[in-house]
Amino acid sequence: MEIKKDYLLALGYSEEAIDAVLEELEAKYGEKKGLWDNIHAKRKRIKAGSGERMRKPGEKGAPSAKDLKDADK
Repeated sequence: MEIKKDYLLALGYSEEAIDAVLEELEAKYGEKKGLWDNIHAKRKRIKAGSGERMRKPGEKGAPSAKDLKDADK
């Protein structure tokens, strides 16, 4: 994967954003993770400059209060 990473760096992507995406791909095709792992990964991608945003409570696709409570178990 180093060749692809070097290519993406040459295109102008930040190393943090590339690492976040590579980490997400490894997670996606590896062991399935839970809601909080997904939330933390998205926050990391946003901080790295992915351009994504967190959904507001009540928005379509946002975890409900019950989802968050169930994930704590």
